[in-house]
Amino acid sequence: MTARVLWVVVDSLPPDCVNDADMPWLARLASEGGMASGGGHAVMPALTYPNHASFVTGDGPTSHGIAANRVFRNGRWRGAEEVGPSVPTVFDRLADRGRPAAAVFGDQNLVGVCGALTATTHWPHGGVHVDGTALAGTGYAADSEVLAAAGEMDLPAHALAFVQFDETDSVSHIHGPRSREAGETVRAVDSGLARLADAYSDVWGETLVIVVSDHLQEPIEGESVPFDELIASALCVDPPPNPYEGDAAGRWRTDGTVAWISREARSELGDPVRLPGVEGSGLLGDGTAVAWGPEGSLLGLDWGQRGDHGSPRTARQVAVVGGGHPAARGIGESISRKPPLCTEWADWVMEVL
Repeated sequence: MTARVLWVVVDSLPPDCVNDADMPWLARLASEGGMASGGGHAVMPALTYPNHASFVTGDGPTSHGIAANRVFRNGRWRGAEEVGPSVPTVFDRLADRGRPAAAVFGDQNLVGVCGALTATTHWPHGGVHVDGTALAGTGYAADSEVLAAAGEMDLPAHALAFVQFDETDSVSHIHGPRSREAGETVRAVDSGLARLADAYSDVWGETLVIVVSDHLQEPIEGESVPFDELIASALCVDPPPNPYEGDAAGRWRTDGTVAWISREARSELGDPVRLPGVEGSGLLGDGTAVAWGPEGSLLGLDWGQRGDHGSPRTARQVAVVGGGHPAARGIGESISRKPPLCTEWADWVMEVL
């Protein structure tokens, strides 16, 4: 049987939006296949780039090497899009089998983060938006541009079509995840999902549709925790770094409601990390750690956002499957019984394909 997978990531979409009022098309898809009612589980930290890398590799950050939106390599902080995952992706695996794959991203950096240069076709080309591309408030492509690019690619002609909508994340950062603007964006995304699926109407019986999110957001209402100053004092680093630039020695970096801490710094701080304003911390598999502050508070980096993510409070993901492919029902029943991990999707996709 010929098989196709349409895999869509809606950035920052909370699971409770999958209902008849807000997202009727997605709710109907869930009723025909299945969903994790409480959501799936993100890898920590609950940031966009670590979780997208985990989606496409099936591995966690300690394996694929992207534990934050910026990573420390060769003595400096580099964008995760420059580094890319250090293990094979679904695009690599399909290329090895001679199977075509398409990838479309609102966030242009995800081309590199997801290793999508090995896909048969991708947009934006080389991870760079051309002049004239309509951008949302945080500098990534509007969802209308993503839909237009997807429409030009003939997605059903590919074994895998991976599509990322970013505007929900942008609007939630700027206006807050519970704002009127965020609600309007969510409803618009539902219409966009229906448009993507319409392209598969002639091959619906061969198509598995997966719709997930990478994390959700929490409203930012409290005072920002001066994490860089606090950890610099604890580690006797003087002066503390600019949080926008990160510690020059790569010992820690703040991002949203979370901070990544190197193995060496964590060993000095102890486990759990005890600093003023830090509510909790947890170890990653390689001995590095993440720390987070109180609900509604950022750690250091504050550009006026009204919503953000990173902490375990934002680690739930939408997890919905549907479509006409026979695997939809089985995977749907599985995620209905047990909330899926972010790292499980890649293997399910490859099994179907």
